[in-house]
Amino acid sequence: MLGGVKAENVSYSDLGRNDAGNSGVFVSSGEIYKDLSDISISKEVNQVVYGVLVTDNAVLKSNNESINISAENSGNGAGYTSVVGVGAEVLTSGNKYTDGGTIYLGEKGITKDIQVSATATKEGTYAIGLDAARVVGGDSQDPAGPSKIYVSGDNLTINVNHLADSNQCAAVGIMAQNNTGDATNRSSVMIDTENTIINVYNPQDSTVGIQAFSQGLVDVNSNIEIHASDVISARGNAIVNINADGQHSTKLYGDVDFAYDQPTSGTPVDAQLNINLSGADSVWVGNSKVTVGSGSATPSDEYLQVSAFKLAINDEAQWTTDEDSFVNSLSMNHGIININGDAAQTVNIGTMQGTGTVNMKTAKSANGFSAG
Repeated sequence: MLGGVKAENVSYSDLGRNDAGNSGVFVSSGEIYKDLSDISISKEVNQVVYGVLVTDNAVLKSNNESINISAENSGNGAGYTSVVGVGAEVLTSGNKYTDGGTIYLGEKGITKDIQVSATATKEGTYAIGLDAARVVGGDSQDPAGPSKIYVSGDNLTINVNHLADSNQCAAVGIMAQNNTGDATNRSSVMIDTENTIINVYNPQDSTVGIQAFSQGLVDVNSNIEIHASDVISARGNAIVNINADGQHSTKLYGDVDFAYDQPTSGTPVDAQLNINLSGADSVWVGNSKVTVGSGSATPSDEYLQVSAFKLAINDEAQWTTDEDSFVNSLSMNHGIININGDAAQTVNIGTMQGTGTVNMKTAKSANGFSAG
């Protein structure tokens, strides 16, 4: 239901919207190839600005050798969002909604570099690099079709900047949100590149590298490096896989957050998160946590339980943590964990297999050494 009225799945032309004016590239029907070598849009509007937007079962493909997409909005945006670099999304108007869209960004053996940037300035909004969203889709018996983004090529760089000096906003590198629709056909972002760098910036460090909510799916097979206050934020039975094949390096600089937020979602924090740190070049510098958003009523305990966080640390890869953290399932094959917090820090491990090294910060005392 939308606004208490039974929602209706329609084509984009029945929405009465005009999104093309705020999009560098807009596709709402058919399957097309598009030159995305130089797409740039900058506006100051109270609507969402997109570098690329695809909806209503349309399919957009691009296999340029170099893909460059830039979007900027210095206005207030609409809803939670101000600007999106590349969006495959469900769109709505009143009680009507479309299905999602599909984007193929780059092609193996052809595309060498993919650059996506998104910049916003007003607080209370999101700036997003890649967004695959089924955010609204009618009642649960008739969900909208999902949105999907596939990225292939040599190098992917995502730069997202939210310049508002406020923590009431967010810069997000990759977002996948399924709105708890069809869990067998999730809205998803699939990264299959040789190298990926995600940089997200906000003066108050209100930043997320990968955000997967409400059964969204993000799958990464790439030498990936993420810089964000939260490298991953997940909830609502979403799935995030980082280099499950163990054939790539993983560099994560920031925390893993299982985030409960009653006003915007209300779904439990549990999500399937699989992180593989393989080789001496792989590091995670950060902590794992469960957070409750401001304005949220205190949820029941089961809403704050995480059961499916798996971490593998192999072949001299390292995890460095300095605050209370947890992992449900830890596997190690000559991996290293550095516990650098004070004496009160705890690292809770549900199950563990394999062998590795654990280094703890210590202080010399008259009788020897103590932790912390």
